[in-house]
Amino acid sequence: ANVDEVETEVVEIEAKLDKLVKLCSGMIEAGKAYISANKLFVNGIRDLSQQCKKDEMISECLEKCGESLQEIINYHM
Repeated sequence: ANVDEVETEVVEIEAKLDKLVKLCSGMIEAGKAYISANKLFVNGIRDLSQQCKKDEMISECLEKCGESLQEIINYHM
């Protein structure tokens, strides 16, 4: 009976480890998508900043916002 119990525990642990590996893979993929979306967003902010060059205050605010978001992206990477 002891061997059966240990075997059952090993099977349960193996199943939980498999599930954890799949969850980890999902987190990695979600993180890559998040970083990619953030990069696109920062590029959009920079484009808008360039478009608004005539309004110095708006352009400067957008540029600072883009720089701050870029720092966050760099930190996540």
